[in-house]
Amino acid sequence: MIAFPKTAAGTDLMMETPSAVTQVQLDELHIALKKAAPAA
Repeated sequence: MIAFPKTAAGTDLMMETPSAVTQVQLDELHIALKKAAPAA
């Protein structure tokens, strides 16, 4: 038995993870995303 079965790509089909988050979810947790500075 596999406790947490995943596909070969590392996704969990039952939990639909990993998945994108919405801005509402980020706001709820007070998380701000910043764009990375261009590489020099």
